[in-house]
Amino acid sequence: MRKQISLYGVLLAFVFPAILMADNYVIINQVMYDTPLNEQTNISPASNGEYIELYNAGNDTVSLLNWQITGDGATEKYTFSDIKIPNGEYLIVACKRGSSNTFQLSDLYTLPNSTNYSIVYQNKITLKNDGETITLINAQNDTVDQMHYDGEYHLSDPHLLHAHNNDNTPGDSCVSLHRTWVEFDQEGKVIPGTDQWITDLVSFATTMLPYETYQEEFITGDQSLPSGENYVLSITPLDPVSRISFHDGQLSVSSGVRTRTELQYMDGLGRTDEVIAMGRTPGKNDLVSVMDYYGKNKTARQWLPVVWDTDGQKINLSDVQSQAYTDYDDSRPFSETQYENSARRRPVMQIRPGESYASHGAEQIYGLNESNQVRIYTVSSDSILHTDGSCYGAGSLYKNTAYDEDHKPVITYKPNHFIRFKNWLS
Repeated sequence: MRKQISLYGVLLAFVFPAILMADNYVIINQVMYDTPLNEQTNISPASNGEYIELYNAGNDTVSLLNWQITGDGATEKYTFSDIKIPNGEYLIVACKRGSSNTFQLSDLYTLPNSTNYSIVYQNKITLKNDGETITLINAQNDTVDQMHYDGEYHLSDPHLLHAHNNDNTPGDSCVSLHRTWVEFDQEGKVIPGTDQWITDLVSFATTMLPYETYQEEFITGDQSLPSGENYVLSITPLDPVSRISFHDGQLSVSSGVRTRTELQYMDGLGRTDEVIAMGRTPGKNDLVSVMDYYGKNKTARQWLPVVWDTDGQKINLSDVQSQAYTDYDDSRPFSETQYENSARRRPVMQIRPGESYASHGAEQIYGLNESNQVRIYTVSSDSILHTDGSCYGAGSLYKNTAYDEDHKPVITYKPNHFIRFKNWLS
């Protein structure tokens, strides 16, 4: 599915397309809320084996000092000490209640021999089987990730999240909730969504599928755009995309999605006077084209685009024109439209770019038909054209003659509604 979004207003600050990476891209990666020990009343406490797995999806090691995981209950809040997660590694937050409890995750599951994870045990959060919301909060008390599962009361609904395990199921045969992709906003906080999760077999310290990260991509440049300029910023995804975000002057789509991005500057009369096609060349530079006008709203010249590293900045009209003369090595690097000297301002000549077309424009001549020039035809009920030989009266049809660059004509006749209106009045 392709979507297009157009944004109107004054653009304040952009950066040329680049995926931002922050220090705190920590996400909830896996949730085991229903262990087989939940139903084994002879094994206490019943929450043994529950865990929440975190993953550092950023580029840098993250300290979780004073970060928190919370559940639905008022007292379900676990605060981290100075635990660090290196980039690309995992932290498993497991439940173990009671000071004398000797339970270890390895008592129930086969843990990997890799060194890309660590385990911390806590007794503050026990996960409900009938659904709960889990929230990850950073040291600044900002929610950086959140997920909600629906639990055993919704097992028949395939659109809701649940990972139910029967009594006596071996730990390695249990299922849990796994995240398969994730979206980040421009501050490195996760944009949650139930479609990001699947139910699958328990698996520690591994992503089920490659992550498709949704991170802010700045569209224009480091500099602020000129104050007071009017513009239209449009983006057309060339690949399927589920979300387009515009926030605080930042436009983004899922990373890896190809887009066609265009910035149109407009003058005080609302006319487009400069178009910047962002990153359109093989070298990811911009293509800039400008136009000037005849009268208030008739385009007189449309200049051929030139390659420019604009950073989204508006370029002076004369600079673009000078560059076009140089780049194309031609005295006419523009198309031109000439108009009749009347109130209607109809185009009478259209000239393609290039010196060779200067004296070979496409001409348009406007007139009226003469008497006995156009025969009248009618269509009968049997779809056959009929004529009695009569013709349209003089001046009852517009006669438009279009000559191409080789001066070959195409003549078009159209009804003269003004003549019909006068006849009706009379």
